[in-house]
Order: sequence, then structure tokens, then C-alpha cells
Amino acid sequence: MAADGAQFSEAAADWSNWSANQRCAPSRLSAPQDEAALRDAVLNGPGPVRVVGAGHSFTPLAATEGTLISLDRLASPGDPARPIIRQADPAAATAWLSAGARLCDLSPALEERGLAFRNLGDINAQSLAGAAGTATHGTGAGLGCLASEIRAVRLMTAEGEVMEARLGEDTETVLAAQVSLGALGVLLEAETQLAPSFNLHRRTWPEPLPRVLQEAEQRWSTHRNYEFFIIPHSGYAINLTHDATEAEATERPPSEDEEALASLRKVRSFLGWSPWLRRKALSAAIGRFSEENA
Repeated sequence: MAADGAQFSEAAADWSNWSANQRCAPSRLSAPQDEAALRDAVLNGPGPVRVVGAGHSFTPLAATEGTLISLDRLASPGDPARPIIRQADPAAATAWLSAGARLCDLSPALEERGLAFRNLGDINAQSLAGAAGTATHGTGAGLGCLASEIRAVRLMTAEGEVMEARLGEDTETVLAAQVSLGALGVLLEAETQLAPSFNLHRRTWPEPLPRVLQEAEQRWSTHRNYEFFIIPHSGYAINLTHDATEAEATERPPSEDEEALASLRKVRSFLGWSPWLRRKALSAAIGRFSEENA
């Protein structure tokens, strides 16, 4: 089982995604450690051939009865023979990143080089290829999604050939590869536009939903990143902002998000027989939330 919850079992020859709403029983599971083994899986594996990352998509993109390929072993954090960052240019703030590497591994590796992704989503368990190929996004009116930061790609086609494409030279191919949904072949590496390392100030707080909706447009225009999560049946939402800061980095306090949400789900389910009582209980629970300001 992967850390993010996706299931990948070569012995059992089955797979399910993170949310378990997609399942399949491929006839061949392949986790190649080099491009030669990957080429063999692409050319000789029974079709349809699909590539899977962390399994965070809710869609059946990776589901197949043929060959399912994981890129997890093509690169490994701390292994110089299989680096997750092949080349970095701090001056240009770009780097060639392994497509199978997880965002949670790439971010600290980039920080060691004084670099950072400009914008990410809430979850960092995805692979670079999966997050980019499905247009996984973060918030921010002036910030693009991760896919939009890709400047060049190395791909293995269905014929087993490795090709490179760069914006300005083969722009159409790069634009197609940015959000390819796996249709162009296997993404091996992506040269990604980054930014010098920076710090963010994070704030979360609960608020009645009508006020959240009233203030949302203004908050999107005044904060680097702003989003909110509606708590169904409660009349409340949880606000989340991130803003750039020159302050020194501090240790992030432990996140209580998952535990709090689990508690709210229990209240929702237990009191489903009484919408009025459920709303009162949820509102009271949210009113006890402490604001996070770090």
C-alpha cells in the first residue's frame, strides 16, 4: 500500500485508487527500474497499457485489464543512480524532474537547491506526471496549475521510442503533454519552471457560509492563495489563506484537519435522522474550532 492510500500489489495482481472508487485486475503489473524495462512493458505487455501514479484521480484513467505500469521505481530519493532531479538551474529557476517522483519528495529536494514549486494543491502524495497530466491545481488568481509550469518533456511513445520536446521548438507537443491524461505515451521527465525558495503564512478559520460567499471575491483578489471548504448541513465553511512572507520559517503546528473532519462526519452520520439537530450540533462543533495562524 502506498503512503497516500492507493493499492498496488504485484502478488495479488489487482489495483485500486486512493478513494477506492476505481478498481481493476490487470493481467500484468509492471514497476520498471530503468527505461529498458519500461520499454519492454510498453511494447510487450498485454493491452491496454496504462500508467498510474499515486492513484489520486477519481476517474478510470488508469484502470485496465491489460498492463498497468507504475513509475515509482524509475527514480528514488537519495539514490544517485536514479535521481528524482536530474539537472537544476537555480539562476533560471528550472529543473528536470523525474515524472514518477512524488511531490512530497521533490519539494524538499528542490529546497536543498534553493528552489520551490510556485503553486501546488492541498495534497503532495501525487507523482509529478499524475498531478500535471490531470491538471491538478492549487488556488491563486495569478498562479497557474502545475502543468502550466512544464517547459520541456521527455516521453516514451507507444512504439518504445524516447522523444524530447521544448516550448518554442515543438510547442504543440509540449502543450499536449502538459495535460495529456496519458494519451501521448509515458512521461519520463519534465523540465519545470520553479521559483526561488519562499515562505508562506498560513491561516485557517471557520465562518458562517453566507459571509464566506459574500467575501470570497475580495479574498481571492487580496490573498496569494485563498480557498474555502463548505461543511455540509452546518451553515459554516472553513477558510484557508496562504500569503508570502519575509518572516523566518517556523515549525508548522500539528494539523488537526483530518481528526476534525472525521469528528464532523460522525456527527453528520449519527444525526442524519434529524436535520435540525444535526445542523445545531455541527454548528456548535465548528464554533469550537481554534484558528490556525502560522
